[in-house]
Amino acid sequence: MPDLQKHGKTYSLHVYRGGVHQRINTGATTLRDARRAADRITALYDREKATRQLTAKLCEYALALARGELTREMLSAPLQALEAQAALEVLPVVAELFPAPPVSAAELWDRYISTKPEVKPVTLKTRRQRYAIFEIWAQERDMSHLSVADCRRFLASREGASGQTIKNYLSDLAVVFEAAGVENPWKTPGLRPKHVVHAETAAMELSAARKLLAFCDDHPDDRYGDIPLARWAAFLRAHYYSGLRPIDVCHFEYKDFNGVVIDMIPEKTSRTRRHVNYKADPLLRQLLDSLPHLDDRFYFPEFAAMYDRDRSKTSHYYSQIAAAAGIDPKYKLYSFRHGFATYAIDAGADETDVAAAIGHTTTATTTGHYYHGKKTVELPKLQAL
Repeated sequence: MPDLQKHGKTYSLHVYRGGVHQRINTGATTLRDARRAADRITALYDREKATRQLTAKLCEYALALARGELTREMLSAPLQALEAQAALEVLPVVAELFPAPPVSAAELWDRYISTKPEVKPVTLKTRRQRYAIFEIWAQERDMSHLSVADCRRFLASREGASGQTIKNYLSDLAVVFEAAGVENPWKTPGLRPKHVVHAETAAMELSAARKLLAFCDDHPDDRYGDIPLARWAAFLRAHYYSGLRPIDVCHFEYKDFNGVVIDMIPEKTSRTRRHVNYKADPLLRQLLDSLPHLDDRFYFPEFAAMYDRDRSKTSHYYSQIAAAAGIDPKYKLYSFRHGFATYAIDAGADETDVAAAIGHTTTATTTGHYYHGKKTVELPKLQAL
């Protein structure tokens, strides 16, 4: 911490140089500006000291060479080290005299993409959506000099976001900044939430689902996200009858269903090309057959467009609809998927088949996190030994 004292209206920096006490007027009237000025002054002194040391070392080598104490070959390595040190001393001066042009948030993303990141398409899409929100906030800020305070301001702007969401922003922004080759403030200790509690998703109960869909059916022309509730009802029923993730229902294509069997590659497994392939529930077949064709690709093109603009909006508007319908907030959009797994297993479906249908590699995730029933297993009696 620099030794700053106020004299009159301005702050002065007190330094000891060459055994002599000096007082240098910073010209600053606030402590914050005075500290910045003191840092610049101290840097100049440090630079002068380093230059004197380099010059003295070079003179020492020249004298040793003139006296025959050292040969040119012996001086080769020390001179190279001295040159490298001098270059390091010069860099801050060059940066100060010829500052690099500011880097916009858009340019930073382009730099990141130019590195051809090896991530799943769905991961890149999600990262882009989060970065787009940051890009709007960043405006004209210089990304090469983004401060930790700026980082905190952005995170504060995501008011209401969960601890896990904040962690996701930190991770994605840190990856982009690091790959783009600029100073990375997103890894600063203290930014990341220490404790994140993952709430258990409840399985959608039939009574809650029916109440929600009755509300949609009773108000078919009300709009959420500029989509009428009549379409929301069809979307939610498709979610419930299929057990697919929200992103996959949004992007459910005509080619994914042949009238009997669903055969598709979920977004989450698009890189590995892992399919889900199962016979659709008759209620899902009936629903899909009744849907009007709004475009030549998707069953729900308006939901695909909304999800691609901002992946959080689907859940956001669902929460608004659920609140208007008086549904317990514990029932999230993902609760439909959990309900599908729970009721399928309760109805006697094989756990392996249910896991395959909803896109799980093993049954561990299906039974451990998605099944909300009460298993009662009676073991056979053991033979006496």
